[in-house]
Amino acid sequence: MELFHPRPKTHHAVRRPILLYVGRISREKNLPDFLNLPSDGTKYVVGDGPLLTSLRRTYQRQVEAGRLVFFGERHGTALAELYAEADVFVFPSVTDTFGNVILEALASGVPVAAHPVSGPADILTGTGVGALHHDLATAVRQTLAHGQAEACLTLARHYSWETATEQFFRALVPLSASPHNHSGTTGRLRRGWTLRPGRLCPA
Repeated sequence: MELFHPRPKTHHAVRRPILLYVGRISREKNLPDFLNLPSDGTKYVVGDGPLLTSLRRTYQRQVEAGRLVFFGERHGTALAELYAEADVFVFPSVTDTFGNVILEALASGVPVAAHPVSGPADILTGTGVGALHHDLATAVRQTLAHGQAEACLTLARHYSWETATEQFFRALVPLSASPHNHSGTTGRLRRGWTLRPGRLCPA
């Protein structure tokens, strides 16, 4: 998470709060649920995809009013700076199985508003990291009211590569201790070791 971290907010001319979406601009991401949110602030959309042109046309009035900005694709520092600018990260998808962008937002100190579905519900555990609600507008309001940058950073650190590696090795047991060592149903990871069934889960 070296690239994604809190930074000074420099978009002073933009109406706050800034609601950010990062991801593919496609049907399965449920973008209208985000773009139709009532807000006194500004929506940022970062990403590219097959629906970008049609969404720009559909929401042209919001764009002209300065309430919506389509940035297209961003990478590296340019992307990280946009994350850090946001007041809340909005994750409208109801079909993603995880959502790495959620971790990038948390690492940037930005709380997350999302639907209570697999993916965000698995990650957003704890106080101050965001809100889950079937009504996305309610989730955004709750996130703005209770989000805490330090809580987001603490949760993001829990998903580091070091933590994932430690969890992986904790799931290893000697082959002699495995009830499956003779059946061929558990793959050998290295000589003398096998993966303990059912032990891999989010840290």
